[in-house]
Amino acid sequence: MERNLKEVFGYVLRELRDQKNVSQQHVADHCDFERVYISRLERGLIQPSLGTVFKLAEFFEMPPGDFVRRVDELWKRKKSN
Repeated sequence: MERNLKEVFGYVLRELRDQKNVSQQHVADHCDFERVYISRLERGLIQPSLGTVFKLAEFFEMPPGDFVRRVDELWKRKKSN
């Protein structure tokens, strides 16, 4: 279960990054992360902290709750399939 949730988070992160048409490095630089950290998040290898969610949401100009809501909606769809 945890692995799948991390993968869903990574998918949403990648989708948002692609929509904004920016590189992992650009996101990392803005959020004060290493590029490898963004890569690991996108691949579902690690789980983000609450602080990470807030920094990413700020970068994507959305409330943190909206970011989490996207993850939750995809998670629910994935579980129902």
